[in-house]
Amino acid sequence: MEDESNRNIYTELQKSFLACATCITSIVIGTIYSHECEIGVPLYLVVDGGVVVGMAVLLTITMCCNVIGGYEGKLALSLKLLWYFLSQVAGLVGLGMTIWGSVLVFGNYGLVTYDEASQSSTFCHEVPYVFAFVLLIMRLIGIPIFVGCSCMMVVSACAALYG
Repeated sequence: MEDESNRNIYTELQKSFLACATCITSIVIGTIYSHECEIGVPLYLVVDGGVVVGMAVLLTITMCCNVIGGYEGKLALSLKLLWYFLSQVAGLVGLGMTIWGSVLVFGNYGLVTYDEASQSSTFCHEVPYVFAFVLLIMRLIGIPIFVGCSCMMVVSACAALYG
């Protein structure tokens, strides 16, 4: 049982570090190009990156407290349920950020210009726009996977609580 628990922690830590790496890249790109885009894509990258890093850190702390603390019984179950709840909140926040980014990026897809000389109100440097575009495509592919996994987590949490 303890090997399984440790394996789960390592898997969660790997996912958190991967999410943090992607989000730190978003924050850096958004900060560097903050004055080179008129449609708000750098702001989206900075806010999205900060929110996801914050949620990943919170989930990691919750997971580590459960394992490192060596809690047993109802306290361990409560920490596990807190982690399940926080992961659902993180998913919903991520969904909201994805919707905001999709409206911002895909809504301006036909209008955005990469030519700085045009002085258009839809000018955006190519780097943040394409980065946000690819990031959103990856997230939109992952949303159905997330929904299926979330449903399974809720069912297993209820089974653990009442079973």
